[in-house]
Amino acid sequence: MIIMADKEDLEEVMLKKIMPLVEATTQKFLGVKIEELNTDISSRLKRSMILGFDMDTRLSFRAAKEKFKREYLQRLLNNRYGNISDVAKLAKVNRRTVHRIVKKQHINVDELRKNMYKPGYLLEQEVGTMIAKVFDDYKGVIHPTKLENVYRNVDAISKNLLSEIPEQPMTLKEAIMEFEERFLRKALNESNMDMKIASKKLRIRYETLLRKAKRYKIIQN
Repeated sequence: MIIMADKEDLEEVMLKKIMPLVEATTQKFLGVKIEELNTDISSRLKRSMILGFDMDTRLSFRAAKEKFKREYLQRLLNNRYGNISDVAKLAKVNRRTVHRIVKKQHINVDELRKNMYKPGYLLEQEVGTMIAKVFDDYKGVIHPTKLENVYRNVDAISKNLLSEIPEQPMTLKEAIMEFEERFLRKALNESNMDMKIASKKLRIRYETLLRKAKRYKIIQN
């Protein structure tokens, strides 16, 4: 499942449902309340719920965008059991466009159908991995037995949290725009907002980066 929750709705859900749920969950499995831990999980969960894709700024902008398109289609295909027509409707593109991208990205639809996951499974796995990584940072302050209990139940925790998140599939256009904004914002932050350094690192024309940064309001006009 690909999540594209309205950002204002997501803020409200995070405040009223997710943060209290995270606090109750960690207290249930740890027996104690760790404010920093709850904040870390909520913060990372919020960031990943907007899109749920890794923004690897070691790649060029073009390569990262192509990688994103592939993952986007794979998720939609997984969620729709490899049905090209359904994917085209969700992405709001014609079937030929989906077939063309599938061919260009070397996506094996038949193979996907053979190894099909139930809807939502991949996202649950991603969120579970994210939660486990947060707990890894607290190994020095959480008793090993309690920590092991959390790891054993991370799938259930992930599924429980995701049940409270509003979701809907993104169109291809929406997905690309969201990807570009998050990817370029991360790259510029890593470059201390230096456009020249970022454009060189991402192998993108300076003028193109400047135009997109203004478009997404990453920098002021």
